[in-house]
Amino acid sequence: MKRLHIHKWLAVLLALAMVWGGAVPAFAYDGILRWGDYSDTKQAFAFEPSEMVLVYNGEAYLDVDFETIWPGSDLYIPVYTYDNSDDAPDDNDPVAASDKDIKNHSVTVSYKASMGDQYISGVELVNGKKAKVKGLESGVYAKISFNTDYTGSAHTTIKMSIVLSVKKASCPETLTSMQMSMINRQVNIDRDTIYTAQSPIQFYAMKQYGGGATFDFGSNVKYEATVAKGKRYYLNLDRSAQSAIADMYPDAYIEYFNFIGDRDTFEKTGKLQIPINRAKFTPKGTTKAQVFVYEVQKNKLVSLNESVLSFDAKKNILTLKTKTLNNYILVNQALFKD
Repeated sequence: MKRLHIHKWLAVLLALAMVWGGAVPAFAYDGILRWGDYSDTKQAFAFEPSEMVLVYNGEAYLDVDFETIWPGSDLYIPVYTYDNSDDAPDDNDPVAASDKDIKNHSVTVSYKASMGDQYISGVELVNGKKAKVKGLESGVYAKISFNTDYTGSAHTTIKMSIVLSVKKASCPETLTSMQMSMINRQVNIDRDTIYTAQSPIQFYAMKQYGGGATFDFGSNVKYEATVAKGKRYYLNLDRSAQSAIADMYPDAYIEYFNFIGDRDTFEKTGKLQIPINRAKFTPKGTTKAQVFVYEVQKNKLVSLNESVLSFDAKKNILTLKTKTLNNYILVNQALFKD
């Protein structure tokens, strides 16, 4: 399919708007503050925001809303190219850049954020086909990755610019600037049922509902809670190893359950259920599993006991009674004496 050189059309429309004295069309790209041009190089390259795609949880959203950028999402902005040499053919329309184009012309991308830099985890050039996301076509994209742990309850502004370099020389004419608002994806709670919380997400208890709700964090990790009418909760479970603890106890088998954020306190004491792999917690030469549970509080570990813990040996489920979801570790041995 032949692709339009969107920058040329924008130039025409801008000129017409100036002649007619009317407003410039917004195109639904009102988050683009500066639309970069093609590089002034023999093989020209540019960003094409008109075909950008937002990917969240492996799902592509073609209609990008800059007012609703979700934490943990990736914004893919296509990179296009065309032959800009003196002997280039007249019908030389821009096409999606390939990996070969990028490699042969040493194309790289850089970025700078004037607001919200802490929410950007990086920008890189990638091939859309390798992402294996339905709706994301092949070709090279500038992939802007956003951090997963935005704990705010309202919008926060991100202002950033991206620019290309060709043959190791920066091409400021390609500079493309944008402004967007990050907000947690919200799910409304209106009944006592199971709600998926396998990625960072905000929940809102509807004003007409206050009562039970179960949150599923994946891998059969669940929390049975009681929510209050009209209250928002932020749930984010990080299962990755915490280096400070792992380095201190290299011989221990440790599982990590770090609930990030400070909006995960509920109305009543709830039940956090964690499935146990008995083989991982059974010492050699024995048949009885032993699980030691600690809460990580700043720079120290606090041992939890049977007053808040219980274990179902038939279902291999550990239950922790808590009103607030905190940072916990499960270990196959005692890390210190009480």
